[in-house]
Amino acid sequence: MSIDVTFHPIRDGELRYYVLDIGADGGLATTRAIEAVEDDAKQDALIGLYEALAAAGADAASGAGSIAMVVHYGAAVAGYLHPYWYARGAGVWHLAEDDPELFGGLLAPLAAVASEDEDGAPLVAAVDGEIPFGAGYIPHDRLDALEDALDGDGADLAEAVLGSDGLTALLAAIRYASLHSCGLLETADVVALSEEENISDPANLRAPHLDNAEDFANARTGLRRH
Repeated sequence: MSIDVTFHPIRDGELRYYVLDIGADGGLATTRAIEAVEDDAKQDALIGLYEALAAAGADAASGAGSIAMVVHYGAAVAGYLHPYWYARGAGVWHLAEDDPELFGGLLAPLAAVASEDEDGAPLVAAVDGEIPFGAGYIPHDRLDALEDALDGDGADLAEAVLGSDGLTALLAAIRYASLHSCGLLETADVVALSEEENISDPANLRAPHLDNAEDFANARTGLRRH
C-alpha cells in the first residue's frame, strides 16, 4: 500500500526554535506561532498543531511515545515556514533500506540539531540516536551527497523506488533547501491527497501533479521572506 510522503525544508535554527522548543515546552506555542506567521487563521491552526507537537514531545520524553511523532508534527510546522514537496509512495528512508551503503548515512537523528538551553538542559529529553522508520532528518551538509547519489550510482534505484514524480519532488525540495541553507525533514501522512487532508499549510504544498514543483515562493503570508 502506498503512503503519502512529504519533504520539508527547515533550517537547523528554525528546527530548534519552532519545533524542538515546543516539543519540550508547550507553553511557548502561542508566542512562536505569532512569530512564525502573520495571518490570524494560520496562527490559530499552528497553535493547534503545536498542542499535538507538545503532547508528542511529552510522550517521547516519558517513553510512552516515539520521537517519530515529534518529527511528524515538526514537519507539519516546517510547512508553515517554507514550501514542502509531496511524493506518493516512498521516501529516502525506503532508499536507505534498499541500499544502506549509499543512502543510509544520509539520515540523521534529531540530535544532529538539538542543543542545550541556557541552563544546560536538553531541549527534548528523548532526542537521541534513534532514526525511526518514516521520520527522518537530512542535515543541510548532507544534501550534496544525497543529490549526488540520486543523480549517480543510486539513480536507477531512486527512479524505481520513488517513481518519476517522487524523484522530481525530492530533487526540487533539495534545490530549495540548498538555496536557503535548510535541511530536510521527511515524514508520512502530513498530506493525504486521496482524502484531501493536510495538517500543514496547504498554500505551501508543492508537487509535480500540481504543476508547481518549481515554485520556490513562500506563501505563509503572501510574502517571499526567504
